[in-house]
Amino acid sequence: MAEEEKLRRPVRLTDELARIIGERIASGSFAAGEPIPSEKDLGEAFGVSRAVVREAISRLKHEGLIETRQGARAYVSPNPSAQIFRLESVGDIDLVALFELRICVESRAAAMAATHRHNEDLAQMIRHLAVMASPGGENDDKVAADVAFHAAIAAATENSYFARLIEFLGGPFRTAIGAARINSARLEGMSAQVQGEHDTIYQAIARADAEGAAAAMTRHLMNARDRLGLGGNLP
Repeated sequence: MAEEEKLRRPVRLTDELARIIGERIASGSFAAGEPIPSEKDLGEAFGVSRAVVREAISRLKHEGLIETRQGARAYVSPNPSAQIFRLESVGDIDLVALFELRICVESRAAAMAATHRHNEDLAQMIRHLAVMASPGGENDDKVAADVAFHAAIAAATENSYFARLIEFLGGPFRTAIGAARINSARLEGMSAQVQGEHDTIYQAIARADAEGAAAAMTRHLMNARDRLGLGGNLP
């Protein structure tokens, strides 16, 4: 097949925004050590939600291009050209292996979140659940909220390595969630089931039920894996 006949992959808003900001950092438009525009300003400038902006900034932060300071907006890193290891966000992602990792890590994270969470952690989860439950079909805001929900659980463990791992997985993590949500939307009632799975995880964490939270997270991730038609080494 001729090269020009090949279909291009759809571009996600978060991927595109992260790319544009990264290019502006590389060109010096956003200078090293200087603050970048606020989430509100970036959202208005590019016509995207603050959730999309926040995820793009988080990705760039863990790529070493941006840093955040307590009580302040994000800044371009003093040495933004520094390279760090990262997983590919598109292409040949081993989703089976990724789900095996997620099931092992996130089930434990959910259990720890149930015993360490604070009211603000729960409030964050509720906000993300509300976005996912909003009317309309699947879109980038819902995918971003789904990613943020799982990240909020990792943060609630009070073990920064859980949160850092979720952020490190970056593009592949978002790709897995996005693919699962799109697949679910094709079957009547399946999106509601997915929302119910997230609600069950939240409810177990809210009532400090570590065992229940771990079980709910495991069920959710295994169901997500199965909805994509993937096998795996975990039952």
